[in-house]
Amino acid sequence: MKHKILLASNSKGKIREYKEMFSSIPDVELVTIKDVFGDNPPEEPEEDGATFMDNALIKAAYYADKSGLPALGDDSGLCVKALDDFPGVYSKRFCETEENPNPTEEDHNIALINMLHDKGMTESIAEYRCSLVLFFPKTGAIFGTQGICKGKFKDKYSGEHGFAYDKYFWSKDYNYNMTLADLAPEDKDHISHRGKALQEMVKGLNTILPLADNGELNLF
Repeated sequence: MKHKILLASNSKGKIREYKEMFSSIPDVELVTIKDVFGDNPPEEPEEDGATFMDNALIKAAYYADKSGLPALGDDSGLCVKALDDFPGVYSKRFCETEENPNPTEEDHNIALINMLHDKGMTESIAEYRCSLVLFFPKTGAIFGTQGICKGKFKDKYSGEHGFAYDKYFWSKDYNYNMTLADLAPEDKDHISHRGKALQEMVKGLNTILPLADNGELNLF
């Protein structure tokens, strides 16, 4: 039986990464919010969880309820050690103000760089973290995975790929000589936080789907 799973995200970058990973699973069709709701999507839920996993569950449960489909929610962000793991769960929105309600990715990067400069620093050990939750509305079954990508956040950038903080995130896997934005998408998927969380999710789906259909799954 073909399972439709709704990706609870409007991010073009995430949609590309998720569709590429899920293309290897013949029994799963990954659909987007646009596919399901067309030009009338529901309002986005408030992501007020204390952790990435909390927010991933909020999104997955919300869109599963709205659509009636199993929904995959994720939350991810950058944790900079010198800034006490800030911005963390606020990675997508900590620059929002009344004067600038829709800050760009570059606005966020520059703000973090200025925070480091205020501490007399030009770089810091950092981690990208990602949590995924798959929620099944008919049974309430849930499954969660996590991934971490280690590196350094620096005040210099490189690369033309990626999104968010990728141009300023220098990967430990490449001895801090390349950013995630330097990597081709398929290479980034092997080492990124989201790629690792997705790999664990994809590995488990053959076992997860039959159990979830019977309401026997709760691995969160």
